Amino acid sequence: MTAQLIDENGFSVYHKNKQIEFNISDALSNLGVDNGASDNIQKHQNNKLTTHKGRALLIVQSKNKTGKANITASFDTARKATVNILIK
Repeated sequence: MTAQLIDENGFSVYHKNKQIEFNISDALSNLGVDNGASDNIQKHQNNKLTTHKGRALLIVQSKNKTGKANITASFDTARKATVNILIK
């Protein structure tokens, strides 16, 4: 999953970096996070990450369960977005 910061008008924000926290359903495993920066020294096995040029990446894997799963990305404690996926 790729997260992109956007402004109040829905335009991508590339000039700011924020810490994003990912929360995933129990049906998924967090394989890692990254922001694409060549000088990134943040831990990849984490659920928090500072964006680079407003972007972050979360890699997940199914735990061999079927059904629905949720991934929520949040920052500044008040702003968040949730993606619902179907695992087959």
